[in-house]
Amino acid sequence: MDISIGFLREESVRVKDQSGTKTSKERYRSLCKTEDSIPLFSQDWWLDMVCGEHSWDVKIIESEGEIIAAWPIYIKRKWGFVGIVRPPFTPYLGCWIKYPTGQDDIMRMDFEIEVYSKLIATLPKFDHFSLAFDYDFHNWCPFYWQGFKQTIKYSYVIEDIGNWEQVLKRFSKTNRQRVKKGQQNMTVKYDLPPEEFYNFHVDVLRKIGRKIKYSFELFKRIHDAALAHGCGRVLYAVDANNKIHAAVFDIRDEHFAYSIFGVFDRECNASGASTYLSFEAIKYASQFVNRYDLGWTMNAPLGHAKRHEGAVLMPFHNISKNNSMLLKVRSFSSNKPFS
Repeated sequence: MDISIGFLREESVRVKDQSGTKTSKERYRSLCKTEDSIPLFSQDWWLDMVCGEHSWDVKIIESEGEIIAAWPIYIKRKWGFVGIVRPPFTPYLGCWIKYPTGQDDIMRMDFEIEVYSKLIATLPKFDHFSLAFDYDFHNWCPFYWQGFKQTIKYSYVIEDIGNWEQVLKRFSKTNRQRVKKGQQNMTVKYDLPPEEFYNFHVDVLRKIGRKIKYSFELFKRIHDAALAHGCGRVLYAVDANNKIHAAVFDIRDEHFAYSIFGVFDRECNASGASTYLSFEAIKYASQFVNRYDLGWTMNAPLGHAKRHEGAVLMPFHNISKNNSMLLKVRSFSSNKPFS
């Protein structure tokens, strides 16, 4: 379906600049340095860390020489198929749009339709597509018109974290008791070295017969880059013998803190360390933001645990499409055709 409303000229859609000038990716890197509204997970430095410098691209739309829309994408190749998917440890990766001033609701929706339609048209050929869009994305009509599918999923977010007493009151009774127990038994420390954090996670998984699914090199890249950009920190809880019971690595942007990595030793569950550390992480994050994102899940036990920390449901759109018949068949059996 060809959508053309007239806000943008056809020649304004640019995938690569002309020979001798900067590529779209180079121009996007420059934009990230000057445009504060680009989300953390769409920042070039974040994509370099989680995707690898050469495994992501960006599609841009320009109007009168100015970038007014950008869509970074992660391209993953598997079994000879090409997928456009969510990068590791990246909650969402959607389109950034700079809206013209003075738009009413009708003009804004028309503008979105044209921008999204043009961005979709610039996508490279793919066999599988699955992306989560951020909480501010609401208009998926252009994707529907192009044969994409949509699923609502949910993150669990703790709001108004500046008032610690109210946050604790929203915890379940059991979790409030666990926080109290943790306060009596544990000490929260900061800045566990990445090697120790990773080894702790490996050891915790080994105890329950599982293996870690990410490499130390990936974790260290994310850890070091987040610290360098002043938006991440490790917190961990230890007992009187300095034994680690739980650890978290959180990052933040201007609006949310995100629990990206969380690990607790089930053998130490009676100490209350995991719940106490979560509460202390929320308190720490409240210095910078007012909302703490515990992450998304559609798993019933995990959802139960997050709700008992006083989190509310935050819906977001997951957009998907399979162009490969083989992957369509596989999706019926595994529901994860490109994982």
